[in-house]
Amino acid sequence: MNHENRFRERLKAFREGTLSEADEREMEEELDKLDAYNALLEEETGGSVPGKQSEEMIIGRSKWRARWTSTLITLVVLLLILPLAYMGTLVYYALHPSLNANKLIEILDKTVYVTEPNMTLEERKIETQVHPLSLTVDMELWKKVGNRDIRAGKQSASFILGRPNGFPKVEYFTDAPLPEVPTEENRVLVHPGFPSLSYLTGTEWRRLEKLPEGTVAEAYVSLNRVAGTDEALKALQSGSVEVVWYAVDTGFEQRGVDSEGRVIGPIGYPAQEDWDAWSPFNDTKENAEQFMDTLVFLKNYEKMAALFSGSQSLELDKRIRYLKENGIKTYGAVVTGPVKDLAALRNNALVRGIKVGEVRLWN
Repeated sequence: MNHENRFRERLKAFREGTLSEADEREMEEELDKLDAYNALLEEETGGSVPGKQSEEMIIGRSKWRARWTSTLITLVVLLLILPLAYMGTLVYYALHPSLNANKLIEILDKTVYVTEPNMTLEERKIETQVHPLSLTVDMELWKKVGNRDIRAGKQSASFILGRPNGFPKVEYFTDAPLPEVPTEENRVLVHPGFPSLSYLTGTEWRRLEKLPEGTVAEAYVSLNRVAGTDEALKALQSGSVEVVWYAVDTGFEQRGVDSEGRVIGPIGYPAQEDWDAWSPFNDTKENAEQFMDTLVFLKNYEKMAALFSGSQSLELDKRIRYLKENGIKTYGAVVTGPVKDLAALRNNALVRGIKVGEVRLWN
């Protein structure tokens, strides 16, 4: 007798009430095995037996599991890559022979001192942030007005593996910020051979005269002729007026453009020694000598320096050659002091004109 006929006889005996105890126990064991098998099938197929589950549901569930698996794998890979990229960036900017973090900061630093009239930096205000594959350098810009240094703005430069990521972002906090991009019309220091600009006709002198006593100001003084720095210092630094930055004649300022017709911005150096540890003008050398050293250094990174300065061109190679042949002479300077003393410069035979910068209460 096969298994099916035996099961039918037990079922008939069960209905008639004549099932023996042994057969009843055996039947219960068979039912328990069947329940366990069905439970296992339901667990494997998501709650229904294969005969009741559609082919579409099986395929959809398989796709969902594949997508979820792919997502998990992607997340794991990203979690591994990001720390590795971050560590690799740290090593790159720490150990790169020519474009490490300190070198990039030095390029930024020296560019500010020689291309931004009366602008300086403070070492404590320089911050770096390392991200995967990139570096951001944040600097605060300061300038001297009267007897105090004032916070003039902030500059943020971004690098990707040592290369600048576009122009630096500059935000000025002062009332009379420098032009971000020099043009022929917005220059604040004018060479004696360059055509006269509107502000040189007398409007800025009248502005100075209207400022109340008890205020100090920053002023950009353009000279009638190119002069030695000692001569300019002797002529301009009188009373409480202090010369803080020299604009240097490099052979391009008279035309205002380079050999390709691109506007050239001013270039120069601080008139006084800068005691800040981060400054390129805190050495035992004379500032003029340090200025030449700075230009030679920046020549190796000229494209980067031009980008940082906002100038269309720096022409450092030709400028350095000109300065070696003709010496360092100035066509203008940034001065600061009481407005009354600044207004008196109108009678100075060496002065062509003046452009008023920042104005503050007496300090």
